[in-house]
Amino acid sequence: MYPYHYKIHPFMHGKIRVPIKVSPADGGTGTVFTNTLSAASRAGYSFDVQNKVGTTGIWNTWRTWKTEVTSLGVTFHHASAGPPRLRSGLDRNGSTATSAWSPSKMITIS
Repeated sequence: MYPYHYKIHPFMHGKIRVPIKVSPADGGTGTVFTNTLSAASRAGYSFDVQNKVGTTGIWNTWRTWKTEVTSLGVTFHHASAGPPRLRSGLDRNGSTATSAWSPSKMITIS
């Protein structure tokens, strides 16, 4: 969820919800997945990507996987079966300005 506002007119604000796209949607442990973060890049901004694996214990927490990603996507493969989840957030470089996290995306790995 990416909130925005127009400084001159405070009544002009809203939120943009941008889901992560993962391709393919499922696969095996040898499958290379592409995680698309954005359709276009913008100078001065980067993405952070987090993952969560499993539903209990230590793996049931979000962990930072990639930071300061300036490409439109990242690739990965998962070495074990399970349902990993991914989410991303947008950062303005050189500041503390960040967006909220995107909706998470679960991938089926068999």
